[in-house]
Amino acid sequence: MNKFSRTIAAIAAVGICMTAAFPASATFSGNIIQPSAVNVYEDDVPSFTSDEELLKYVRSQMKQRNEKITALVLGKGEDDESHYSRLVIKDVFNPTDDPSEGQYLYLGVIQSSAVVKANDKGVLIELSAKYRTTAAQEAELEQKIKMFKELLLSGVDIDDYTTDQKVKKAYDLVVSRMKLSDAAAPAELGSAYSALVKNTANEIGYTQLLIRALSELGIDSEVYYTNYDTKNNPLMAHYLVLVRMDDVYYFLDPVYEKKNGTKDTFFLKGYKDLDAALPENSELKHEHLTFAGITVDGIAQTEGMAQFSRYAVFTKGDVNGDNIIDSSDASSILAEYARLSSSDLRGTFSAGQKKSADIDNNNKIDSVDASRALAYYAYVSTTTGEPVPIEEYSKKK
Repeated sequence: MNKFSRTIAAIAAVGICMTAAFPASATFSGNIIQPSAVNVYEDDVPSFTSDEELLKYVRSQMKQRNEKITALVLGKGEDDESHYSRLVIKDVFNPTDDPSEGQYLYLGVIQSSAVVKANDKGVLIELSAKYRTTAAQEAELEQKIKMFKELLLSGVDIDDYTTDQKVKKAYDLVVSRMKLSDAAAPAELGSAYSALVKNTANEIGYTQLLIRALSELGIDSEVYYTNYDTKNNPLMAHYLVLVRMDDVYYFLDPVYEKKNGTKDTFFLKGYKDLDAALPENSELKHEHLTFAGITVDGIAQTEGMAQFSRYAVFTKGDVNGDNIIDSSDASSILAEYARLSSSDLRGTFSAGQKKSADIDNNNKIDSVDASRALAYYAYVSTTTGEPVPIEEYSKKK
């Protein structure tokens, strides 16, 4: 899975109680790297020669809930300081094969900061972190995770499940078990530990639990934020989960699902139809923050977030879903082609849109498809009889 690079990181750093330049977080379990397994610099500072080993060490220390983590990267200088700042604050939470790492680890940290400074030996890193739970609590959680995973598998061969079915299994189980608390304190309420062991948690805790459940099924996911309370409490936001399928990210919102009392209202949705099933006066609408020129459309194009639900059906050529094929559809197809051709942008068409946009059925979206949509629009606008479907019209071209 491609790592969600979080253009929203600057916003998250302001809005989700993070003091570092990038959002951070943490948790326990997996293979712990003991100090004896690494070289030691003066003053008992572990030293490393590779980024991979450094990251393994920092993750292991976070899982042990160490609030002060110090490491030295040998042979590096001032030009490398920004690289290692990003590495220990952001890249440390990239997906790994360990379900207790990645975004699960990310959500376990309340606050982190790093001082990175070159010296005569290399680059010295001093990382400080505060956690939602203790190492003992996380160890207790790991026993519960084993039972929770048995519920996820529920006597079936998970290898026979499609990715959709795996995501649905995790989503439904988390929603069904949810006993939401609106409290922010104690901090452990924002943890999967509280959700599974204490049987209650706030939305951060259930978000972390869903991410862990998905990871146990081999599916990486990401955190996303909406509904910042910029007026009363800029540190508060609503947590959602993003899952990558069809080369785009889809939204999951188990918390609003529970509050809404419905099923699949917020399951694998796109950013344009995330609230489509809600009444106009609903309090559960998602408000995407516009900040310093960053909009949800901009984030979607940078990160590859789907416009519409994974299950939304579109007729051939009508990628906007308004039941007509016109210049707007041609423009949308051309814009998607441009995004797919760019090294800086990502596609945003959902599975249904992709099938709709591929008018010539050659398994790619390009300018030819846009031209055919525009030609069909001209044909429909000028024909005096009943227009033939776009598939039939395109065969004649």
